Amino acid sequence: MDQLRDNAGTITVADPDRLTRAAWRRAIHAAKQDGLVPTGHHLRHHGRNTGDLHIELIQGNHPDTKYWSPRQQLPVPDNLNQPHPIIAKLQHHPNHICVTTASRDRALRILQTLLIEWERRGHTAELADDGIIMTINGYRYTFHMSEEFKLINHKTTYPLQGAQPTTREVSTGQLVLELPHDWNHNGRRHRWADRTRWTLDDKLLDILTELEARARLDHERHLAALEKETHRRQEWEAAMATARLRFAEDIKIKALNDQVTAWHNATRIRAYCDALQAVIPTDGNVDLEDWIQWARRHADQIDPLGRNRLRPDIPQPYPSNLKPFLDHWSPYGPDNYG
Repeated sequence: MDQLRDNAGTITVADPDRLTRAAWRRAIHAAKQDGLVPTGHHLRHHGRNTGDLHIELIQGNHPDTKYWSPRQQLPVPDNLNQPHPIIAKLQHHPNHICVTTASRDRALRILQTLLIEWERRGHTAELADDGIIMTINGYRYTFHMSEEFKLINHKTTYPLQGAQPTTREVSTGQLVLELPHDWNHNGRRHRWADRTRWTLDDKLLDILTELEARARLDHERHLAALEKETHRRQEWEAAMATARLRFAEDIKIKALNDQVTAWHNATRIRAYCDALQAVIPTDGNVDLEDWIQWARRHADQIDPLGRNRLRPDIPQPYPSNLKPFLDHWSPYGPDNYG
C-alpha cells in the first residue's frame, strides 16, 4: 500500500517468476482482508498468471460490487459468561478436546457458537468420549476439536554424548475441527482449520451446512435402501406364492400320474385274469381260483375309478418343500441365500 501511494496508485512488476507472482497475489489479498485499502477505493490487478503484473489502487467501488453478497458469519463471543451445558462440562473435563491451555478458551468459544446455532436450527448435541455428537433427524456425526502441532529441530545435551540433534512438537495455535473419515461420505469436506487466508471462526456456517447436507444425503440413501428392501421383499413374496402354487401343482401331477398308472395296472390285471380263466380250466383247481379272485380284488383296490375322491390333499409346505421351486431365492427370507 505504501508503494501504491508513492507511485500514484500503480505498481508494475516486470514478468515476475512464479513464486514472486504468487507472493504479490497474497499481498493483494491480505491488504483487502486486513482493511488496508482506503475507504472509497479498490484494488485491481492484471497479469495474474503470465506477463507483467500490474497493480492499481482505483478510486470508487469495484465494478463487480453489485454482484457480491456479503458472506455471513457466526459471531464468536469474546467470553463465556453463559456457557452451553456441553461447554461447561468441557471446562471441567478439558481432555475431551486436544488443545493446549493457551488455545483452550478460544476453542471453547468456537464450540459454544457452533452448538448454540446448531440447537437454534432444531438439532441436538451431546458430549462423548471421542468428541461432540451432533444429531440431526436421527443421524449422528461426531466432531473432534484439536490443535495443529509442528516439529522443530533443536539440540539436546546428554552427559556422555554431548549435544545431539532431536525434534519436538510445538503448538502452532491453529485450531482444527474435523469429522472422522467415513467411506459413506468419501470426497466430502470433513476437516476445517485456521489458515493464513481465514480462521476457523469464518468456517462455522460451512461446517453446519456440511452436517445438514450429510443428513440429507444419508436420509436419501436410507429411503433408497428402504425402497430397495421393500422391492426385494415384494419379489420374494411373489416368488414364495409362485413356489406354493408349483408345490401344489407338483403334488397334483404326481397324484394324477399315480392314478393313471394304477388304472392301467388294474385294467391289465383284469384282462390278465380273463385270459387266465380262458386258457386254463379252473374246475376243481382251488388254488388257481383263489389266485384269480385275489388278483381281481387287488385290481379293484388299486383302481382309482372306484374311489369317491380323487383330488389329493395339499399339505402346508415346510420351507424345505418350497426350496426346489424358488430358483435363486431362499425360503427363509429375502435376505438369505438359496
